[in-house]
Amino acid sequence: MLAANNLTKIYPNGDGVKDLSFEVPDGVIVGLLGPNGAGKTTTIRLLSGLIKPDNGSATIDNILTYNNPDVRSKIAVLTDNNGVYENMTPLSYFSFFAKLYNLPKEQFYLNLESLSSSLNFNYKVNKVLGVLSKGNRQKALLIRVLLHNPKHIILDEPHSNLDPEIVFSLRELLKQRAKNGSAVLLSTHILEEAHKICDQIVLLNKGICVDQQSVSAIESIDQYYQDKMLGRR
Repeated sequence: MLAANNLTKIYPNGDGVKDLSFEVPDGVIVGLLGPNGAGKTTTIRLLSGLIKPDNGSATIDNILTYNNPDVRSKIAVLTDNNGVYENMTPLSYFSFFAKLYNLPKEQFYLNLESLSSSLNFNYKVNKVLGVLSKGNRQKALLIRVLLHNPKHIILDEPHSNLDPEIVFSLRELLKQRAKNGSAVLLSTHILEEAHKICDQIVLLNKGICVDQQSVSAIESIDQYYQDKMLGRR
């Protein structure tokens, strides 16, 4: 389970999040929604342990996340600072991270074949990542963070630059991971996709939680979003 407990992080310019509390139970997909500057990326980075909160806590399976290497091995993290190594070929890139994950060679290739097939990515292409299309680089990032079969998944805008058929494939992949017991947290600007993939919504605006809602209770995601956002202006 992922949990934000009165989580606060305020930057010098005033942006950030304040007193944010929510949970992502095992087997559940939660979507972070909100406009630019709402605090989605800050929330992702806090829960991933990449930045230190000013107050409150971020935990994964009841373990504090900040600067904790034991937590990092449990999670897949895709952030806006994506980490594409542009001078590497896809296979060398994935092999490098497999070694960091201490992933056995046989398991590495099994996982790589499965993920590459799901996302329609040719990992054997003899080109460096820097010359691939934005969509293919995004696929490579997704494969890299999921390569070690992490227990939990945290993704910031995972659908960026993906073709519609790959968005569908990613949806099915994440649903299967959740079905297998993963807690999945993702941020997205694609309201329709959030409605299709998520079990719950956490709506942020100007660093605070505007609403938390079960997707099954939302008839129209567009209307829900507009009502909550307009009510806050």
